[in-house]
Amino acid sequence: MRPTGSGRINWLSDPKLQRQSGRALRSRDCEGIMVRFFASAGGRVKRSLVPSMWIVLSCLGCTGAYGNENPFDGVWDTVLSCSNSSGALGYSFEFDSIVKNSTLHGEKGAKDQSGWLQIDGNISPDGSVSLYVKGRVGAARFAVGQRPAGTEYGYHVDAKLTTTSGAGHRVEGRPCTVAFTKRA
Repeated sequence: MRPTGSGRINWLSDPKLQRQSGRALRSRDCEGIMVRFFASAGGRVKRSLVPSMWIVLSCLGCTGAYGNENPFDGVWDTVLSCSNSSGALGYSFEFDSIVKNSTLHGEKGAKDQSGWLQIDGNISPDGSVSLYVKGRVGAARFAVGQRPAGTEYGYHVDAKLTTTSGAGHRVEGRPCTVAFTKRA
């Protein structure tokens, strides 16, 4: 990056910024811009310019600056499947899960009604997550022990997510799996 004739840095001629075109800037890129901005000013930046610089960076796509971004945040297609077990028929549910601030929440059906299911958990930075699934039996023939529709149930799932997909398995009870695919 070279200074322009006026002695100021031309931010848009920075090759790194040119490579960023077509996608949002990452927080480390935004930090670099801020460091270069303040360095080029030689410590003569008025406090009134700082909010203006943040507005400019926000327009460039730096909304996740300083660690607020999370690679897992977004909408995930979720498929929970349980195989035939102990006289109960197998089933598979497809529903959306939302991850926000490393917290996953998914729900299928109307809360507290027969067939309702909810899945929740906090995702570690490495993508590991311990989930809790709770819900109400939809139909007796799909429940171990032929429990009647509307009966409450709950179980744990251990899972691992990457930035684009994930998989997990039920910890206790009948064999079940869960698969996650992040939407683009």
